[in-house]
Amino acid sequence: MCTPLPDDTYRDRSATEQVITLCPEPQAPRQARAFVRRRLVKLGFPKLVDDGALVAAELVTNAVTHAPYGPITLSLRPARGRPLIEVRDCSAVLPVLKPADYVAESGRGLHIVEALSLEYGWERTRSGKTVWAILA
Repeated sequence: MCTPLPDDTYRDRSATEQVITLCPEPQAPRQARAFVRRRLVKLGFPKLVDDGALVAAELVTNAVTHAPYGPITLSLRPARGRPLIEVRDCSAVLPVLKPADYVAESGRGLHIVEALSLEYGWERTRSGKTVWAILA
């Protein structure tokens, strides 16, 4: 059973890193968008609110789809003067960027992340993986 932190409760890891834990449920992408919108403004990146919310929602949607049995952790912090979004989940299966199918109902999330990011990537962790994006 997943017990996330409430939507507006977060833990500080440093003075600028904000973290929220989400359950792998349909409302998680909406919660991720709201969290990132608020935090980007507080971090001083109001012009990146829309892009950041979309990137976070796409990454969390992938986590909900591919790691539905454990909590999802979303963190946001500055890195090299830009916002860094990280999504951790319990699946060790790494993402695969496939050719875009523009008539399919899904499968374009990483293409959106790629288009809105300076850099993005992923890595395995002891408990699953982390997918990250530095906003452009």
